[in-house]
Amino acid sequence: AQQLDEWLRRGCPQLALAVAAIVAGVFCLWDGLRVWQALFTLGVAATAAGIACLEAGHLGLPASSQAILVALVAGVAAVSTWRGFEGSQVIFGAALGGFGAYAVGGWARLLEAHLAGFAFAWYAFGATAGSALIGAWRR
Repeated sequence: AQQLDEWLRRGCPQLALAVAAIVAGVFCLWDGLRVWQALFTLGVAATAAGIACLEAGHLGLPASSQAILVALVAGVAAVSTWRGFEGSQVIFGAALGGFGAYAVGGWARLLEAHLAGFAFAWYAFGATAGSALIGAWRR
């Protein structure tokens, strides 16, 4: 909290924040409900991506794996927030797909020694496929 306060007082571009708030307000006057939903979804996705980026940095993942993880987390958070309760199905599908890819991914972990990031890409594919399958199954 202290770092945020310091950034707001010293390093934050106040004029840019004010202009962004005014522009967002004007768009909310135009179509408030839809714009608010988009802004909220963007905020949730950005927050989730920031947390994923921080955690990936602490885990020491390679830059390519960090980028995939951040994009995947931001995408899942955005879709699930936009879709509301049905969005929880997206999260469930991603978790189930990621777990399934890990469970049958012994071969991917063996290839990891030769192709850096391959196992992670396999898990990301599993999470994406799980979300897509659960989404398609719900319809």
